[in-house]
Amino acid sequence: MTVAHAPGERSSSSIPVTLDRDAVVTVLGSSESPIEPAQLQDWSDETNESLALLLADAWYVKILDPVWGRNHLLLPAILESLNKTK
Repeated sequence: MTVAHAPGERSSSSIPVTLDRDAVVTVLGSSESPIEPAQLQDWSDETNESLALLLADAWYVKILDPVWGRNHLLLPAILESLNKTK
């Protein structure tokens, strides 16, 4: 399952992934608020201004294998796809 958001897009929609009794603990799909100046400054302080601007303009993507325990499939498939784009 994949959910992607364009830079600056805000979404409160969510797909429950894990529960703790009756409470949803993890969701897939919601996106963070558009980057505020304070967040951009924090990223610049932690890294550098170029990386902070790159992160602010990046797509926000969440990928989930809905079958728990298949750790040997998802990450290798993602890495293979990313390596093909080089």
